[in-house]
Amino acid sequence: MGTLPGPRPVTYSQARVGLKSILDSSAHGGITEISSGDRRAAVVDSARLRDYLRNAVSFPVTVHREDNAYVLLSQGQSFAAEATTIDEAVDLLVDDLVDYAQEWPAHYSSASNHAHNWGLVQLVALSTRDELRAFLVDAAS
Repeated sequence: MGTLPGPRPVTYSQARVGLKSILDSSAHGGITEISSGDRRAAVVDSARLRDYLRNAVSFPVTVHREDNAYVLLSQGQSFAAEATTIDEAVDLLVDDLVDYAQEWPAHYSSASNHAHNWGLVQLVALSTRDELRAFLVDAAS
């Protein structure tokens, strides 16, 4: 019986010396776990992680037309945007997500009603504005 696949464990000191090999490993789908005392962090390929999160994070968005405005509402979340065009509304929702992701570590990560948004926050952090727009458009369809 073989061993289970898992992260390649290294210490912080080993990671400093072998950073190139860690990055090379992540580019090929590998994972390295760096430890320093009781703390551990994983190094993975960010593009692969972003693609995974894009498929794994649930962020349904509904689009409503009210009077002369488009309203985008995230179901089960507290995000909303309203504008006269759908493009403007999407841009406003992107802005809200970026602001939220920036504030999340300091203000929301330990709040019980926000702690579950770790995946969303990571997706936002790993995405360009255009990628976030595409994610929201897909979420609304």
